[in-house]
Parts: sequence; structure tokens; C-alpha cells
Amino acid sequence: MGGGITYIHTSGSCQQCARCLPQCPEGVQVPTLMRGYMYAVGHQEPRHARHVLRAWAPSDIACTRCEECRVQCALGVDVRTRALDVARLLAEKPSSA
Repeated sequence: MGGGITYIHTSGSCQQCARCLPQCPEGVQVPTLMRGYMYAVGHQEPRHARHVLRAWAPSDIACTRCEECRVQCALGVDVRTRALDVARLLAEKPSSA
């Protein structure tokens, strides 16, 4: 995907159920992050992921400062790992392609 970052596609896909929202003490909009991840990794469209997350900076993703994620996805999605991947994507310089 670029920038020498290795993205790990873990099992399970976010279904945007939003059951995770009340679990995050920082109020992270997890479904939006997971949608960005889906475009970046699942569809190999990092530019579209950046578009979906255009109002976000890496520092807006509280997961980067959290040592232990309290979010337990009902479908088993590893929310913290994916959120950190999205933060790295946002930190990368977009390719001009």
C-alpha cells in the first residue's frame, strides 16, 4: 500500500453495527475508522480511504494513545490494530498517482 507499512488483514469485517461506540471511553467513531480500513486494505483504495477520513488527522485517532482497547467487536474485528493501521495511512504522504 505504500510507505513501507505492512498492513495486516485480520479476519472479520466491520458491519457498521455501531455496538462498539459506547465501549470506547474516548468516543472514537469506530465504524468510520473501520470503513476507512475497508477501503484501504480490503479494496486496496488508500486514496478513497483518505477521502472517507478527510476530516481526520492521525492525532484524531485516540487509539494511538491508548494502551488497552476496551472495544470488543461482536464480530471479532481487531479494532485497535486496524485503527493503528488507519492512523499510519493518514500519516503517510499520499502518492501522486
